[in-house]
Amino acid sequence: MDPAAIGPAVAGAGAVFAAFGPRGTGPTTVLRDGTRSVIEAMLKEGTHRLILVSGSIVADDGEGPAMRYLVKPLARGTLLRHVAADMRGAEEQVRESGLDWTIVRPPRLTSAPASGTYRTEIGRNVRRGVTVSRADLAAYMLGIITDPATIHHHVGIAR
Repeated sequence: MDPAAIGPAVAGAGAVFAAFGPRGTGPTTVLRDGTRSVIEAMLKEGTHRLILVSGSIVADDGEGPAMRYLVKPLARGTLLRHVAADMRGAEEQVRESGLDWTIVRPPRLTSAPASGTYRTEIGRNVRRGVTVSRADLAAYMLGIITDPATIHHHVGIAR
């Protein structure tokens, strides 16, 4: 969480991936705090490309009626309320950073091997997308480092 310690890691980097996650569902600011520290270090070092992993729980665009009006509002109001609030706060910091950012919003992450069969949607979640493997998420993020179509956009990804 220390921007001075992060600085050497981001200095001269073509892109920075920020992938933070809380342990559990209790109150947390790990995404906001980590994102703030990474942005501060990037700005100091002159590194401009940031790709942040958030979560599909943050938004409803692209979802079907059951997810949009029942499942996600219920999850955001109960079990995932702290996580969703932390993700929203981190996303806000990224949007206001002045960096060349992309926010990637996966649903539930799995440990399955890379399949290469994931789907993506710029500006919305992937309809009927309930999981994606960490390996597919990583492959996608590597592939968009230089993709101008994703800069200043949220991107949904799911299997």
